Amino acid sequence: MRLRVVLPGVVALVCLSGCGTASDLTGVESASDRSEPTARATESPTGPTAPTTSSPPTKAPTTTPTRKPEQRPPKRLPHVVGAIDFFVSPSRNIGCLITADAVRCDIQQKSYREPTPPASCQLDYGNSLQVGLDAIAEFGCVGDTVLGAREVLDYNTSTVVGDFGYTSRETGMTCYNLRTRHGFLISREFVDIF
Repeated sequence: MRLRVVLPGVVALVCLSGCGTASDLTGVESASDRSEPTARATESPTGPTAPTTSSPPTKAPTTTPTRKPEQRPPKRLPHVVGAIDFFVSPSRNIGCLITADAVRCDIQQKSYREPTPPASCQLDYGNSLQVGLDAIAEFGCVGDTVLGAREVLDYNTSTVVGDFGYTSRETGMTCYNLRTRHGFLISREFVDIF
């Protein structure tokens, strides 16, 4: 009688050992396992792993990358003759002064239409332009002048002092903040702020 009970168990053991290993049977579920989902830890050759769940994968939050200000190379000017910081045009109608913080140019005779001065300006307005380190060019409210320089910046030449530069042409004088590329063009007939 004992032989009958042991023999079917030995036969089953031999069949299972010929069909695969215990790790091959890890994914097999019984009928009772299918009715109730549970988290199950699986064992890998390196040891137990964290329990797995059947929840849907979550998306990582999307972030908008911050844009850095565009870093352009400094503007290069043609025919730079040196670092001249106080000069006049060959016609002596426009005079300019370049400092570490700004460049300013004044015009003596002009035919362009002067802008309306702000209410806060009680001095001269419309004949002086300036551009600084971080702002766009603008007309200045001034009580003095930078027209008295002895140095002449010849036509078709430029000067560079620090972050500022200036190009002299017969059609007008153009001043730049070389880093931001803001500046202005001033001539007898018109003004262009950029």
